[in-house]
Amino acid sequence: MAKPELLLADEPTGNLDPSLSAEIMALFAAFADAGTTVVVASHDLNLVQRMQKRVLVLDKGALIDDFRPRQLSAPRAESGNVRSLDEKGLI
Repeated sequence: MAKPELLLADEPTGNLDPSLSAEIMALFAAFADAGTTVVVASHDLNLVQRMQKRVLVLDKGALIDDFRPRQLSAPRAESGNVRSLDEKGLI
């Protein structure tokens, strides 16, 4: 199998059941562990939280946040505010 430098996936788990979604995400994690940069676009916030990977939040094509899911309920050092997906209007 080829080893791509970059793998882009747009809503790869959009219409899959949770078990198959987890398998797909494990496959992406294996690519990342092998050195491939993996970028996944997803609206499945539960899946995003379970992956515990860096999250870039876009709004109309503009980057509005960059964090890891474990920070969702933790105070952000730069602002001192508690951040969560529901407070950001994302759920």
